[in-house]
Amino acid sequence: MRAPFRIGLAITLASSMGCGAAAPPLDKAPAPPPMEAAPMAVPEKSAPSLETTPQAATPPPPASPPSPELPRSFDAPPLPAAFFDAQADLEKLFPERAKLIGADAATPAPRPSEGAASRRAMLWPTPVIQAEDPLYRLACSTRSLRIALYVPGDALATVARRVTTLLPTATAKAPRGVPETGVLLAPGARLRAPETLPPSGERVLVGFRGLFLEAAAFAEVDALGKAFLPGELPADPVLNGELTGDVRVLDSPGGNPFARIAKDAGVVNRLLVHTLGPVKSGHRRIRYEDGDAAVYGWVDATQVKDIPRLDGGIGGGGSGYGTGGPKNALSLPAGTRLRAPTAAPGTAIGMLVQDTELECLEGCTGDAPHVRLYACGSDVEVVAVRTGAAVR
Repeated sequence: MRAPFRIGLAITLASSMGCGAAAPPLDKAPAPPPMEAAPMAVPEKSAPSLETTPQAATPPPPASPPSPELPRSFDAPPLPAAFFDAQADLEKLFPERAKLIGADAATPAPRPSEGAASRRAMLWPTPVIQAEDPLYRLACSTRSLRIALYVPGDALATVARRVTTLLPTATAKAPRGVPETGVLLAPGARLRAPETLPPSGERVLVGFRGLFLEAAAFAEVDALGKAFLPGELPADPVLNGELTGDVRVLDSPGGNPFARIAKDAGVVNRLLVHTLGPVKSGHRRIRYEDGDAAVYGWVDATQVKDIPRLDGGIGGGGSGYGTGGPKNALSLPAGTRLRAPTAAPGTAIGMLVQDTELECLEGCTGDAPHVRLYACGSDVEVVAVRTGAAVR
């Protein structure tokens, strides 16, 4: 498992580009700010650039007014019976995924978006129960529970919906397989894209940022979305070259840059590549893989050193979290059903899969106490229906 990657891109994405427009120069670009630092600005006419010094982060918008009150009861779409089987695999039950990037966005019942820019940032792939933009229903789970929660589309990352290629120019011919030059993306690769996309069938300039790879290139609009079916890049385990420094990746020998491979001073990771063919006009074609992306293009041949061939990927990482016990803790057994406070009687939206302590808010001695739990990056208030009591 690779380490969670840094995401950010110091570019301004144009909402409209000329048909032959190329991606902007990438040399001299300072380290980009995190993608979550501020909402993306999309000027109407300006071309993107990765060379300009980043401007100060745009201040967050004023706090949104309180969401309208939900009706006293509502009917959520019923969940399949397997959802309440603690042994059922949610990722098999709901094969589509979405990458949740806005914490504090999930709710047990639908409500208007409050703006992802004002929320804490995160990156959390989650099974999708229902994908109906601008509102998505996700299957959120922890070690102790599973629950169906609603999330607005602006709290989800824009991703590649399938294996797709970012092309250096808006008019480049789409490849049938591995591109001659371009960035091959796995499903779920997170992208920086305009908030309003062009019509279906057109291309749009997007940005990608991995650990050491940064790119600005053109994607098919139909290949972008919020939900995706997981997949992998075509296998290419060969590593037979090493970059000796930061490089620009060009669309042809001596051509235009559309990507950059670079690392900060003091980073000891080796930048290993697959060299693809001989030197041509002082340049060498390479393949470099960075998480959800593999870039194909030409780099200065003097910055590529041949090494004994290595087979197989390298890398690794991990993550985890922990919390202390909740205040005013209420012990509840595995099998306890959960419902939204405004839900119609009999509507369960989740369950505890192991004995759990949750913070009790009210009705702590009754059959249906109101409790607070944490799922999908959000503190959520629900009603816990004790074992043996009706879901009410």
